[in-house]
Amino acid sequence: MALTMNGIRVAALILSLSSIVATIGRLWIRTSQKRLWWDDAAVGMAMVLQLLQLVFTLIRYNPEDYTNTTMVAAYYMASEAYYGVIWFSRISLLLIIYRLTVRQLERRILMGLCGVFIAIIVLLVFQAIGVCEVNPAWKAELVPQCDLGEGVAITQAITVVLSDFILIAAPIRLVWKVKLTPAQKIRLIAIFCSTAITTIVSLVHMAYLLRVGGLDEIMAGIAEMSVTLIVASLSVLVAFFTHVSDSHHGSSGSGSGSGSGSRPTKSDRTRSTVVFTPPSHTRRRADDVIQVGVDIDLQTFSEDRWKVDRDYDRVSSELPGSTDKIPHAV
Repeated sequence: MALTMNGIRVAALILSLSSIVATIGRLWIRTSQKRLWWDDAAVGMAMVLQLLQLVFTLIRYNPEDYTNTTMVAAYYMASEAYYGVIWFSRISLLLIIYRLTVRQLERRILMGLCGVFIAIIVLLVFQAIGVCEVNPAWKAELVPQCDLGEGVAITQAITVVLSDFILIAAPIRLVWKVKLTPAQKIRLIAIFCSTAITTIVSLVHMAYLLRVGGLDEIMAGIAEMSVTLIVASLSVLVAFFTHVSDSHHGSSGSGSGSGSGSRPTKSDRTRSTVVFTPPSHTRRRADDVIQVGVDIDLQTFSEDRWKVDRDYDRVSSELPGSTDKIPHAV
């Protein structure tokens, strides 16, 4: 079934709004957790560009309501917003990996890659504008659309494949070194491997750009943007809903164990143990030791408050032979 301009408008609304809602959910989660960072700023920029791209797409496919100059401008804005959406989404994924990385050298490499991704955006934008301005005959069409040609498609395909390889390989290497259960590792790897979906969608779009063109190519581009933006927020959304699910099951399990509506008794009390590990003996002078105060509140099921209030150096000196290791109840 051939696509129509009305079909493009409907598809753009559904796909774009779905990705925008997913991004708003991700930003709400990060805001409520007070964990907003540059990866959220990048995905927020991608979301704004997705919204602008949607507006200009709706303008483009209502040719009877706008002048030719407006239609040409709308094409350029929608086309360049496309690059912003897919690459700022990838920058957001790269910065998520940065947050998981500990080593400074690896962090510098990742920040350098962010700079490379930004340079790719600039390269693709100017390449597309250059191709379109060299052959301006397309501007006279009812719905202006530039034929970007083979060179642009090949450049996009190469940059997309290389960037997505980095976005898949880097987190797998990090996750494999972290001490997690096999199930947790598999879940995290599966989330980051979802980047492969964006690779597939991008290559399909490149194929349409080379072989088909027209409304089908526009539809493939809209799908690529929406999928890429959703994948950029997937790790945050999955982590949040997994945490909510685990908390729900945990509260249900504790409720069923103590009886519905009953108050936990002292027999249900669990013991919390705080272990202080003294520093190993070194050749450093004692003056170099930093005094660290420890103030920990422990809440038990019977709502008895226990308070440990010690200076770290005094606790460390008392550990080997001390008999006074149990905090006083308050």
